[in-house]
Amino acid sequence: MSKVLAVNAGSSSLKFTLYEMPQEETLTTGIVERIGFEDAIFTIRVNGDKVTKTLPIADHAVAVNLLIEGILEHKIIERLDEIVALGHRVVHGGEAFKKSTPFTEDVYELLQKELVALGPLHMPPNLLGYRSFKDALPNAAHTAIFDTAFHQTMEEEYFIYPFPYEFYTDHKVRRYGFHGTSHLFVSRRLAELMNKDKEEVNIITLHLGSGASIAAVEKGKVVNTSMGFTPLAGIMMGTRTGDFDPSIIPYMMKRLDISVDEFIDVICNKKSGLLGVSGISSDARDIQDGVDRGDHRA
Repeated sequence: MSKVLAVNAGSSSLKFTLYEMPQEETLTTGIVERIGFEDAIFTIRVNGDKVTKTLPIADHAVAVNLLIEGILEHKIIERLDEIVALGHRVVHGGEAFKKSTPFTEDVYELLQKELVALGPLHMPPNLLGYRSFKDALPNAAHTAIFDTAFHQTMEEEYFIYPFPYEFYTDHKVRRYGFHGTSHLFVSRRLAELMNKDKEEVNIITLHLGSGASIAAVEKGKVVNTSMGFTPLAGIMMGTRTGDFDPSIIPYMMKRLDISVDEFIDVICNKKSGLLGVSGISSDARDIQDGVDRGDHRA
């Protein structure tokens, strides 16, 4: 039987599910959490039981190798060539990708060249995950599945920003939206639970993780969403600011004597959000520990 591996290389985690096809039977599922921490957690389900270990995991390449070793070690498959296809979550498809597409080298190069800058936290691990899995499974079919695709039904009045219109026409500056696969699943699942067609359901969906976003889904289609040009926009997240007054940027750049790249890439994307406000961690579990200790910033 053929096996298909679905992988989601996020900013600090690597989630995976291995399916037996064509019956879509789940053989195993798991997650590598807290990537980049000394106490990262690898969890894999074996014969219905969770097997967990804590160890240092420096980056996503290490996480991919750990995942593959775990699948083989626990005899979930005998050989890697049993996996015939992989689906990779890719955060940003811009306007170039409106649906899932074969993950070829040309697609990889286009994403690397034009879209990494729009998702600086997620696109590097997305692409590193693809490259690591491609090296390990070179003969399998790899497919890119884009976070932005579900949001492409937004009308221009909702995705356009109040800049000169040429910002959009010449530079494609617009609201794209993210976590599309999550919002799609939640909206479709609700329709199933209500025994209704997707076109009959209007719902506000939320995705809450290291990144977080909200979407308004009307008659099965996204009409608006909280994230914007990049996954930095919207509500406060693990290490990201979400929306704020842009006048803060030049004000703090002058006071801290830093570049705009450092302000956006380092401070806004990596040192803010839950981590910045709490001073503890980007992980809600650590912050809850701070609450229990009476830390007022938590």
